Order: sequence, then structure tokens, then C-alpha cells
Amino acid sequence: MSQLQFSTEEQGYSKAEVERYIAMLQSEYTNAVEWSNEIEKQFEEYRSGNSELERLKAENEKLLGDCRLLASKLRNMSTQNAESAPAASSDKADEIIRNAEIRAQEIIDAAYKSQEQIISDISGRIIESQNELSALSKEKEVLSAEIEKLENIRQLISERISKAKELLKF
Repeated sequence: MSQLQFSTEEQGYSKAEVERYIAMLQSEYTNAVEWSNEIEKQFEEYRSGNSELERLKAENEKLLGDCRLLASKLRNMSTQNAESAPAASSDKADEIIRNAEIRAQEIIDAAYKSQEQIISDISGRIIESQNELSALSKEKEVLSAEIEKLENIRQLISERISKAKELLKF
């Protein structure tokens, strides 16, 4: 954002220019909210993918940095123009900045909460899978022992049949 230079009129700065400036700030805030909503939507769509989780973490960090940078720039612009801009316009700009910062923090908090829930869900699934794998391993050992016993019995029966054939001369 570049700093605007408002033209002066009889009682201060041009009201039309100040209003356009505020409308531009509102437009940027709306765009930031829409962008944040889109990021939230994408986060929900991809949260089941573990590799996507890492990408979203990085994107959330970048979003946080971008929001902080935008808020800082808006704050600087507001501070620089506070002395010369009408009080109502400055208050309105401050309110827009506060609202943008609050909304950005809410988005970030929601993203971290979702991230924690995803990690918790994945951890739970991993534990369940490990328990199931352990149970299957024990069952495999039991079945292997049973198969070995049955194989020994088959071997004994085969030997007895061979002896019986010899005795009966088949």
C-alpha cells in the first residue's frame, strides 16, 4: 500500500478522498476475509491428508505473517494520517484495522485448533492400528502353532497309513 496524500479543502482534507480511502481499506479487508475463508475451506478439504497438513501449516504461518504485515502497514498509515485526517475517518480506519486483526487471529486460532484435532485423530488411528496389528500378530502366532500341530498330525497319519499299507501289502 502506498501512502495517500489527501487534498485539502476549507475545513481540512477532502471528505470524498478520505471516504474513497476508507472504502479501499474496507475492500482490502473484505478481500482478506474472503481469502481467509477460502483458505479455511481448503484446509477443511485437505485436512485428512498428512502431507497436506504440513503444507497448510506453512500456509497458515505465511497467512499470519501477511495479516500482521497488513495490520502493521494499516496501523502505520493510520498513524501517519492521524494528525491530518479527520477524527471520524481515523477512528473508522482504526476500527477496520482492529476488526481485520481480530478476524485474522480468529482464522489462525481456528486453523491451529483444526490442526490439533487432525493430529489427535491421526494419533488415535495410529494407536488403534498398532493395537490391531499386535492382536493380529498374536493371532498369527496361535494359528502358526495350530498349523504346525496339524502338520505333525498329518505326518503321523501319513506314516501310519504307509505302515498299514505295508502290513496289508497294498
